[in-house]
Amino acid sequence: MRLDYLSDLIEIERCQSISGAAQNLYLGQTTLSTILKNVEAEVGFKIFERLIGGVAPTPDGEAVLSLAKEICAIYECIQQIGQADRQSERTVTLLAAPSIICGLALPLNAILQRDHPYITLNLKETTGEEVGIRIIQNAANIGITYYSRKALEEFKPIAKKYNVCIHVLFQDKLCALLPLKHPLAARDCIMPQDFQRESLALLSHFLTDSDTTLLKNNRFIYLKYVDQVKQAVAQQNMVSILCRYPFFCDEDINNDRLTVVPISGFNDENQIPLCVLHRERKNLCSAEQILLEHILTCFQSSPP
Repeated sequence: MRLDYLSDLIEIERCQSISGAAQNLYLGQTTLSTILKNVEAEVGFKIFERLIGGVAPTPDGEAVLSLAKEICAIYECIQQIGQADRQSERTVTLLAAPSIICGLALPLNAILQRDHPYITLNLKETTGEEVGIRIIQNAANIGITYYSRKALEEFKPIAKKYNVCIHVLFQDKLCALLPLKHPLAARDCIMPQDFQRESLALLSHFLTDSDTTLLKNNRFIYLKYVDQVKQAVAQQNMVSILCRYPFFCDEDINNDRLTVVPISGFNDENQIPLCVLHRERKNLCSAEQILLEHILTCFQSSPP
């Protein structure tokens, strides 16, 4: 049984709810339910009793949870041994664009705090295609960035030459960020021609060929941060076109202020690879290897 499963059980008990625990653990509810089911199958008895509106530990489950808390506490003590001698390995740098940091920072940091509290995550904002260049220049060993499909194909031979590995985490899509009361907000899908004569708020650090088709006959402003874009859309009745991922866990979306609507009808396919770049695993320190595994797990277990 994996040690992190014990932490998951403890969180379920604390929340008295699988869905609530899944949200705190940044896991899908189905994923956490499967983990619980597998653990119960392994021990041969029910740990939680399913109730209306939540769960409660069974008598055997209470004994398991008591032992789980002791085991996790002991493991935390083990992790502390020799930490003073590993200071240089405790801080790991991740290069990423501001829009990616917006969606990834909190879930990734929560996982590291839960499973590896001795690791400090140092997020460095790096614009678009500079992430790969900065890794080649040894500014860091891991980075996450968007590439257009054309730019990705052009970078692959360069990455291979300098022993930089590329993994496509998923194919993102451009979408429209709109005020909830905007006439286009009720649409299931928006076409490029629907943006004519709209005022656009765009991120300055990422622009695709598809974006440029929307700039004709439109007033637009470039902003640096996603929060600035959200304010412009909400307060100045502007529209933004950007990737979907930054809004995957955003509480401001689909409430009383903002909504996200898919865009279709571009001349080229609306797919934008979100990639993690890293040095070969043998050249990563232990903290970097842990970070890389958690990045891959984040997108495998709960893809946007």
